Amino acid sequence: MVKRTIVTLLTAILCFSLCSCGKENAKQSQEPTKTAETAQESDKSQEVTDTEVTATTEAATNETAFTDVSMGETISLDYVEMSLERLEVADRYDFSYTEDTSVGTSTNSVSLEPSGDLMLVSLIGTFQNKTNKDYYTSNNGVFGKMIINGNEYNARFECYDTEQAESYLKVAAQQKTSYFLYAEVPQEVAENIEDCVVQFGFTQDFESKPIGKVEDLDSIYQLSAIPTKS
Repeated sequence: MVKRTIVTLLTAILCFSLCSCGKENAKQSQEPTKTAETAQESDKSQEVTDTEVTATTEAATNETAFTDVSMGETISLDYVEMSLERLEVADRYDFSYTEDTSVGTSTNSVSLEPSGDLMLVSLIGTFQNKTNKDYYTSNNGVFGKMIINGNEYNARFECYDTEQAESYLKVAAQQKTSYFLYAEVPQEVAENIEDCVVQFGFTQDFESKPIGKVEDLDSIYQLSAIPTKS
């Protein structure tokens, strides 16, 4: 009887020991798996962070930086020289030239006027084509816009000989002339300007190419000033 009891106790102890070892081995086998899963999650988190940083960096790189300029300055590049002399509001501009000839008096006249009851906000100065070929002002070699009281207006670029009363559809190589970079705006806006930003620029060597916005140009500038009344 005593021997049978002893054998039963030994058997129970052995079974308990085997169960304990089995649980410990199972626990140890699960720990590497959990460690691997944690490492994978960390790697994925780092990949997301790296992607976000890359996207932010690319966005910052793609932002086009304007060069700030002021009234009275002259922009001088290899292919163009442009002075910033006046920014003003006007109803229209009329130029005339009278010359006495052998057959009488000859008068030339030319006007720059807006459509309908709009008014002109114009950046005015001198422009020199420093390339070795003609520049046609109908191309997008010079392009701009004006932001007035938060409203955006496309700006047109035209060249004039204000003394001889002539408008130029093209500016010859090395020619220097007067220019008007102007926007047509409603009278109420033109007479109550509280904030005005002129953004403009050039394509390299006045290359003719599709331009949808000022940022598409090769050299871009920004001028902040309140226009005077002409």
